[in-house]
Amino acid sequence: MIKKGSAGNTADKKGSISEDEIVDILESISDAFFALDDNMVVTYFNHAAESYLQKDAGEVVGKPLFDAFPEARGSIFETRYSEALRTRRPTTFETYFDVPPYRNWYEVRVYPRKNGISVYFIVTTERKRTEEALRESEEKYRRIFENSVVGFFQSTPEGRFLSVNSAFAGMLGYASPEELVSCISDIATQYYVNPDDRLRYQQILQEQGYVENFEFRVRRKDNTAIWVSNSTRAYFDPHRKAVRYEGIVIDISDRKQAEEALRGSEEKYRQLFENAPIGIFRTDVQGKALMVNSTMARILDLDSAREAVVYYTDVERQLYIDAGRREEFLCLLQKNGFVEDFEYEAQTCSGRNIWLSMNARLSIDGQKGRQVIEGFSMDITDRKRAEKEKEQLEQQVRQAQKLESVGRLAGGVAHDLNNLLSPILGYGEMLLEETSRLDPRSEPLEEIVNAGKRARDLVRQLLAFSRKQTLAFRSVDLHSLLENFEKLLRRTIREDVAMHMNLAPSLPPVSGDLGQLEQVVMNLVVNAQDAMPHGGVLTIATDRVELDETVGAHHEDVTPGAYVMLTVSDTGSGMDAETQEHLFEPFFTTKEIDRGTGLGLATVYGIIKQHGGHIQVNSEPGRGTAFLVYLPVSAETAADGESALENVSVSRGSETILLVEDNEQVRNLTHVILKREGYSVLAAENGQAALAVLDRHEGPVHLLLSDVVMPQMNGKQLYETVSEAYPDMKVLYMSGYTDDVITFRGIADAEAHFIQKPFSVKALAAKVREVLEV
Repeated sequence: MIKKGSAGNTADKKGSISEDEIVDILESISDAFFALDDNMVVTYFNHAAESYLQKDAGEVVGKPLFDAFPEARGSIFETRYSEALRTRRPTTFETYFDVPPYRNWYEVRVYPRKNGISVYFIVTTERKRTEEALRESEEKYRRIFENSVVGFFQSTPEGRFLSVNSAFAGMLGYASPEELVSCISDIATQYYVNPDDRLRYQQILQEQGYVENFEFRVRRKDNTAIWVSNSTRAYFDPHRKAVRYEGIVIDISDRKQAEEALRGSEEKYRQLFENAPIGIFRTDVQGKALMVNSTMARILDLDSAREAVVYYTDVERQLYIDAGRREEFLCLLQKNGFVEDFEYEAQTCSGRNIWLSMNARLSIDGQKGRQVIEGFSMDITDRKRAEKEKEQLEQQVRQAQKLESVGRLAGGVAHDLNNLLSPILGYGEMLLEETSRLDPRSEPLEEIVNAGKRARDLVRQLLAFSRKQTLAFRSVDLHSLLENFEKLLRRTIREDVAMHMNLAPSLPPVSGDLGQLEQVVMNLVVNAQDAMPHGGVLTIATDRVELDETVGAHHEDVTPGAYVMLTVSDTGSGMDAETQEHLFEPFFTTKEIDRGTGLGLATVYGIIKQHGGHIQVNSEPGRGTAFLVYLPVSAETAADGESALENVSVSRGSETILLVEDNEQVRNLTHVILKREGYSVLAAENGQAALAVLDRHEGPVHLLLSDVVMPQMNGKQLYETVSEAYPDMKVLYMSGYTDDVITFRGIADAEAHFIQKPFSVKALAAKVREVLEV
């Protein structure tokens, strides 16, 4: 047995080579080689085998193959080695080993010997990779050939197709490439619609070996014809005889049809030019008309396009009312090479003023090579007039949006202000009631309460402007309101102001909040008085009017329909346009400092908008002012007004009230007021705490007095939870939030009882008594 690294002097019978030389040869070859005896014991393992099979010869030689390589048991190696030992015939097979990150392929050759077998591992990885790349390339070409939208073909010089792809077969109307290739009977003659095309095609191929973008018509299977563009290369034998054509074919029928349509459209273009609804022109750079259409002539008030070409030199200079605009147009044209949407005021040949919009560009006259101006003009006089009207309307919309934005800001602070004012007013009123008029502290206390009320009224004015206060809508007779209000108004205005009432009889009712509408009248009257510092005449008038779509088109917030119009006019100083633009903005005033808050007209605006109405002002400096208020007519019958809660005589109570309020100061104040009125009070800071209080309470609960907006559980959710256990319990909601928030919480309906913060002591006592006695 020859072992790796052994030495000896034995010579081969066929030559004079020693064992050492044989080992040296086996160690020098690049192929893996090892030998097995009849028992598959490894008797030799060369250096290449160590490298390929990742085993040292010392670990392998002298061991059974499957002890050294257990993974080979049951594999193709055991099968083929056993077969060679049994049959004493050589065998060859391919296999691979994965040596991450690669897979190495080998050709394994097994040769039987007298006492075993010899095994060669020849590396075939590169060959396998080459074969795989070749297969991928062929597959890629096949996919391109088969799936391309362009037709591919191979043909004989005589015109018989050797191979074609699906696109080419479909182009000629055949179901498959095989069907087209099988049609070998005189296909070349049938393929060309014009035989001269075939002769010219072959002549070019023979002369230069290729043809590019050769366009001709071909016949399809159904005998229809299409246009194609053919690019072909010829392959020649050594004698310059064409043996094969290969090429691509593109269906250009659509393009040919488009070209034909383009040629046929020249006459249509001429007619379009003449009859276009916009003016089209071509002039030289000095402005002389070279070509104009009939519309351009009509724009210029000329009888014909010919007249424009003859006389346009002078007319062009007369068109521009502002000569500077003509110079601006020419400068832009020379700078940029074009002018787009250039608008200017022009005067036609008849002296009529119009607005034109011009688009023009510099171009080169193809025939004479001179620079020309080409473009079109449109008469935009009507559009300009409409834009001016639109601008006026947009200005009104912007003013409304600005007022709406300020209103949202005003409404947003109402809740916190109301919670702050509630304890100020409540405790102030209670202290004032307990203080004697002779007590020196009574006057400061009264001033505190009055300041709180003024602050409350200021918040309500802000809410009225923002259209966020909670209103009690009813059907109101504006005629009765003004008659009942007349005495108060006459006591309010100065003696040097004469007030005239001009009220229309039998006015239809309007839907509104009585107190808020009274505030509108009062604010407008006071504003009119202030506009007449030296006296004058104040007139209050009413009438029934119909506003139609024409009014709505000029005022985006007006809905056409029946309205009651209230007019408050004065003979004062009047206002300019800039003052009128800011008139309804909160805190805007023309009065001196400390003479007004600037909230009067803002409040009026907010109340009217919340009533679905519209307010308009007509004024000019020195000519007085008239405010026109439009309130939608109500379908209901007018109801009598009701007294304020503060003026109601309230009896004391003895019922049990569950008070839930998350603001500690408001909760404590309310608790004190209710206790003073004789009620038993269970107080909690939120819904969860209220449920815990009820769990500990034994006995009835007659009323739930709850804030609307609280964390985790709002007032309505709390009432729905506890009303199952207390079905006879009444509920009264209170909130400093605006009505849109309350509506979102789901309580703003006709059946819910509600009191707005901040409330007075008497108002709360009266409302609680009212709800309990319902």
